[in-house]
Amino acid sequence: MGEESDCVMGKVGAIRYAGIASFQNRIAPAVVVVRFEGGSESQNQILYLAEKHMEEHYASNLTLNSVASEVNFTPVWLSKLFKKEKQITFLERLTEIRMTKAKALLGHDLCSSTRN
Repeated sequence: MGEESDCVMGKVGAIRYAGIASFQNRIAPAVVVVRFEGGSESQNQILYLAEKHMEEHYASNLTLNSVASEVNFTPVWLSKLFKKEKQITFLERLTEIRMTKAKALLGHDLCSSTRN
């Protein structure tokens, strides 16, 4: 009975919990190393993609969760990356983008109204 309690029976067959745990323990550190070995360059690329998405969708109801999902990272990790690399929070950066876009729109409106 001891051996059966260590197994999960399914259509594929028996899988030992110990085997799964062992696999997770071996593969998880490798995944983390691959993801972070790129260092600053890959982090800059992630920030670039996040900011590009923010600039393209600034008028939408953007959240840290939605942008993090777009670049395939957790909200906590993306938030820490903004703070570390940009020295500002995600929300501060989003506000900067929206203010820049608003200024550009106002400047365009002012120029077109003075021409008339």
